[in-house]
Amino acid sequence: MAQMAKKQAPACAFLKNLGFCLDKKPHQMERLLLKSLTAECRARLEYVWAMRNAGLATGLEQYLIPQELRQAALLFSFDWPRTVASLEWLDQIVSQSNYKSIVEMGCGPAFLLKYLLDRHPGIKIQGVDTAENLIRIGTELCESPLIADDYLNAEPDDIYEFVICNFGFDLPKFAPSSTPHSEATCAGASYCLGCSNDFKLQRTSFSMT
Repeated sequence: MAQMAKKQAPACAFLKNLGFCLDKKPHQMERLLLKSLTAECRARLEYVWAMRNAGLATGLEQYLIPQELRQAALLFSFDWPRTVASLEWLDQIVSQSNYKSIVEMGCGPAFLLKYLLDRHPGIKIQGVDTAENLIRIGTELCESPLIADDYLNAEPDDIYEFVICNFGFDLPKFAPSSTPHSEATCAGASYCLGCSNDFKLQRTSFSMT
């Protein structure tokens, strides 16, 4: 008797439904992404990758290129295992803590926010990102207006219980913590309480209640 296929994990199924490639090699994902772009955007992305591979740039400009959901999903597919782990971990935290409102700094195309919306109907979400193209995609995906701005300067539209940053934490924009390091845990993961508290003080606009 043929062995029954394992049921796909919710996070994997969610990403696959958005257009993520979970079973392709990097060079195959590159071809799919380039094929999905216009000639102009394809040339821009190839230039960004060439500069990155030569060590002359960070490659962050690649996130300004996707103009639709499928393109964004393909671009973020290169890091899909970490994305799955992040979705599952933060879903677990929200489930255990019963948060009713969440804001994500550096939300990109809002894949995480959409996942949490699907898993926790009725939760209030907001996202902030400097990439206007990704904010447009995320706003349509979540059916809720997100904020296109630098999260150090963005004007909040409300107060949120839980502030998260899964992608796009621009550490150089924050002053280094002067508090002695100490270890704490959140949902089984370790982090430095001193650094976390110092970053929180620097980012007061979207404060936790």
